[in-house]
Amino acid sequence: MNDNRRLLLAIVLSALVFIIWNHFFAPTMTPPPAEQVSAPVAANPLPTAVAPDTSAEQASAKTTPEVDDVTFTVANSKASYTFNRALQVVDATAANGRFAFNDIVGKFPPVQLYMVEEHQLKPLRFQFTQKHSSASANYFEGTDPTYKIKANVFIDDLGFLHCQLQGSALFKLQVQWQVPEEKFETGILREYVYLASDDERVTVGSSKSIDSKLRWFGVDYRYHFFGIIFPDKMGVRGEITKDGAAALGLLDAHQNVEFKFIFTKKNYDDLVALGDHLDQTVNFGMFSILSIPILRCLQLFYKWVHNYGVAIIFLTILIRLLTFPLQFKSYKSMKRMQDLSPEIAKIKEKYKADPQRLQQETMALFKQSGANPLGGCLPLLLQMPIFFAFYRVLYSAVELVDAPFIFYIHDLSSKDPYYILPLLMGLAMFVQQKMTPSPTVDKNQKRIMLLMPIFFTFIMANFAAGLNLYIFVSTIFGIFQQKLVYKAMELEKARALAGKK
Repeated sequence: MNDNRRLLLAIVLSALVFIIWNHFFAPTMTPPPAEQVSAPVAANPLPTAVAPDTSAEQASAKTTPEVDDVTFTVANSKASYTFNRALQVVDATAANGRFAFNDIVGKFPPVQLYMVEEHQLKPLRFQFTQKHSSASANYFEGTDPTYKIKANVFIDDLGFLHCQLQGSALFKLQVQWQVPEEKFETGILREYVYLASDDERVTVGSSKSIDSKLRWFGVDYRYHFFGIIFPDKMGVRGEITKDGAAALGLLDAHQNVEFKFIFTKKNYDDLVALGDHLDQTVNFGMFSILSIPILRCLQLFYKWVHNYGVAIIFLTILIRLLTFPLQFKSYKSMKRMQDLSPEIAKIKEKYKADPQRLQQETMALFKQSGANPLGGCLPLLLQMPIFFAFYRVLYSAVELVDAPFIFYIHDLSSKDPYYILPLLMGLAMFVQQKMTPSPTVDKNQKRIMLLMPIFFTFIMANFAAGLNLYIFVSTIFGIFQQKLVYKAMELEKARALAGKK
């Protein structure tokens, strides 16, 4: 009866782990289409304005301006941006980029500026002239004749596109952000991500009110980020709607307004260098305190071997060595439980009609032998944060994008196209399960435990090749450690018996 309960508990815990994994960690990847087409923003109602003096009915009017054909470009060695007279960014490139701006953002400009005048949203349209040009930067000045707002647009040495607006009187702005309502099928996640009191993520197509003041706001395309950054002193709040739109409203009227855009590949070190806490756009999850050191170690090994697959192998072995004290206790506990199996079976047979006595005698046996039924589980549970942290690094770090390993594996961030690594991983887990001592003598329970590697193989089949490589190497090294521990215990037992003689 107790064995059945332990088996049920193990299955429930395993299911819980997989549910948590799929909810918080698992990717939602779909194959890319031949061509992606973005729906015009004008086809969807604009989101409700969030500035205090705008009304929902008037602010949601369909006043989206048409995309202006007249464009201007500012560029340097870090990035380039192309914008039009409405100050819409229509194209951008990043020196460290992987995808083209229009391929991931869409063909229609996602960001539009509006004046808020008498509770109405009025589109801005500037007359730009180029005032300065050099090999490293361009500088444009513009004026909106309707509202007499001047604009200075330039790019800095870090790759930010700066927009400085100055009015002849106080004015208020609203920024409309639109991601097309239809679902993209490019395998690139699209989430609104922002930094207010804390960094948060909202899946496009969900609704959310941002009540605290915004520091920056943008869209996470998994490996790229396009966002707008506001000064600390500027009060901005936002609202995200279910049709894929967002509205960012200034809380107060200003005569001078400044903000900046950034389009960049989400390389963690590059984001740290950019400042403004943009490194938080890399989603390392709840175990970021472990993920960042793991990333640093991975980068260090890569400097030595120049292959991220080999770097993963070395880092896996290092993690196995560091966690060996926990593994040692786990292996010893499992071996002791196996040695006690015949005695446990005798106690069950003797006290099968007295469950209370059965439990007392079993616990007394555990205490006498120094065995712990949970000794094999607790060390494994303590290692789960490391496992999840490693997963987040392998899933989020752009270093693994297009990073080859050997033979046909050309991208460690994508799944193994031939599923060889998942199969090797499952086989290694099966071997380890076979050699792992079981405290039960029930053949059905043993068969169920042997099915777990097969179940896990199916789950991991579509995960990143880098993650499957990590688990495979970890399992192989674990088998080697397990054999060493069992051999040492057998030698210790033999010496003890020889000493008694």
